[in-house]
Amino acid sequence: MEFNRGDYVKLTEDAAQEVGVVWEIYLTEIASIEVYWWGGGKRWSKCYEPKVLTLVKPSDLPDYAIELRGSLGL
Repeated sequence: MEFNRGDYVKLTEDAAQEVGVVWEIYLTEIASIEVYWWGGGKRWSKCYEPKVLTLVKPSDLPDYAIELRGSLGL
């Protein structure tokens, strides 16, 4: 699966199914996809291997994910 900056994603094994936004793709690192999340009133990021992420359909987006993407200037 190919990811691009601004894609909405979630963790494949996350029971809560939180939605994040792809920020950066590092082609030379194993944990190569940096994703921003919204939590506790602020945004934060973490890097993941592509295999643990899945794209989220536009019809399944919560409002906070759309606001998060906008706060990143995307």
